[in-house]
Amino acid sequence: MSINIKDYLENEDIIKVANKAASSFSSTLSRDEIQSCILSALWKAKTRYKSGGRCKLTSFIHQGVVYECLTQRKFNLSKTSQLTISVQ
Repeated sequence: MSINIKDYLENEDIIKVANKAASSFSSTLSRDEIQSCILSALWKAKTRYKSGGRCKLTSFIHQGVVYECLTQRKFNLSKTSQLTISVQ
């Protein structure tokens, strides 16, 4: 059975886990950036997650969302520091 991202988005438990993982970034990332991180993590989970492994799907998605949010925050900080350097 092939699982689509749409199936992940319709699963209430997965959405709750993804939102909980992203909630700590609400002060540093916009809502659009957080949604982008969640969708990216779900897409990567669809392509990389292997059932029967040592990690549950929800844990895999939680870690993926945190990783995507950290990457986005790092990107935003690097953009800001480049702007600061060029202004001086």
